[in-house]
Amino acid sequence: MTYKLLESEQDFLTTLETNIPGIYQVKLRAILELAESKRVGSSFRAHLPPVGLGSITLVDQIFLVAMLKILSPRNILEIGTFKGFTTRLLLENSSAHAIVTTVDLPKEKILAAGEEARDETRARTDGKYNDQYLRLIHAIEGPTHLLTLGNG
Repeated sequence: MTYKLLESEQDFLTTLETNIPGIYQVKLRAILELAESKRVGSSFRAHLPPVGLGSITLVDQIFLVAMLKILSPRNILEIGTFKGFTTRLLLENSSAHAIVTTVDLPKEKILAAGEEARDETRARTDGKYNDQYLRLIHAIEGPTHLLTLGNG
């Protein structure tokens, strides 16, 4: 399997052209250079990211939106909805014709695992417990960032 670090716009474009399967680590700079050269625009719609566990960083948001603007995908698959923050980011920054499909764990199975995973302090230090905590919070609260979609 191929593993390659893509540090520049040219590295990224060459890799896209060769279409070789592998694992590619892409530096944000490479994507921003490409976005600038393609003149896709530097503004995007976003909301302040949540500060809790399981949230997306501002750098991750910039990367995803730049990729959306460069590639203009018609179909987007998101694995793991959680509270819907990234789903909303994808919806608000993709073309009007794009279809965003998001897949998540069934709420019933998460709740059946028990409510013992409610200690946020422990979740910040214990990786396995963190996963249980995030699943439970998602099952209880649902995709809260999608509730006001279309309302501003």
